[in-house]
Amino acid sequence: MKNRNFVSLSIAIAFVAISATGLLLYFGIKADAVEIVHVLFGLLFIGFVVFHIRYNFSALKNYAKDRKTRTVRKELVAACFVSTALLITMCQGFSFMEDLAHAGRNLLGKNKRYDGSHEGAIFSEISTNDKVNGARFHLIIRLREGVIAPVIAIWIEDSVEKYVQNVFVPAKKLELPSSTTRIDDKGRAENNNLLHYSDFQATLLPEFNKRSPDRNPNYGKSTPLNNFILETNVHVYNNFTLYLEIRNKDKTELYHSAIDTAKSDVFSLNSLKNEFIREGIVRINAHQAPSSPK
Repeated sequence: MKNRNFVSLSIAIAFVAISATGLLLYFGIKADAVEIVHVLFGLLFIGFVVFHIRYNFSALKNYAKDRKTRTVRKELVAACFVSTALLITMCQGFSFMEDLAHAGRNLLGKNKRYDGSHEGAIFSEISTNDKVNGARFHLIIRLREGVIAPVIAIWIEDSVEKYVQNVFVPAKKLELPSSTTRIDDKGRAENNNLLHYSDFQATLLPEFNKRSPDRNPNYGKSTPLNNFILETNVHVYNNFTLYLEIRNKDKTELYHSAIDTAKSDVFSLNSLKNEFIREGIVRINAHQAPSSPK
């Protein structure tokens, strides 16, 4: 058996499997079997690509560098430029990249699958701005492991980054007196007598403190201990941005979602690192959105 032939054929088979399962994931079909096949064949693909590069290293050098003139070929420059430009564009968080990434799921309506028991996670249900006349929002916030009793503020700004309205500002901040205090999967402490609450201070969230002129709480308790679903009413306009700032221990992170209700009613919250929030989903009852400010 020839090693080169074996490696090349294995790469081709893995490519077909990865492509097929990748398309299923793109369109929001996330059955466990699909994800398992995608991951395992992805690992297999990586392994065989290493051997493929090893067997064809001389040819790859010829693709990248002219043997006679010893100069770098323009094809290598073009490939590096396109890859770098794509990476930078994705890192900048442009809304059209987010729309492209979620186009498949939006087309099939798969983003609407999220509910209070998504993938077995347990969510608290809270609400704000009940007396506000505006569109109905649903925010689904799923935290990463290790993020317990965070401090969160959520607000919206218009297309020129001018403050519009607060979405969620807690009145209290939960103090955990000991790192040994255990929290169950429903966000309850093993001994509620150990919990201490203090007033929320906007200075805990530097971006919120700087960008929102209204620091008054619209939620009478502290931020939920872990995953939660927020229902709220806001004055919604096209082309605005929803911001969420979260503090976990001594670190903060700013998430945002560029929202255009004319394109979709489901959006994702993202940040540069996505360190604290595993999944942030914004669902808007778009047909209720007012067309102009009141």
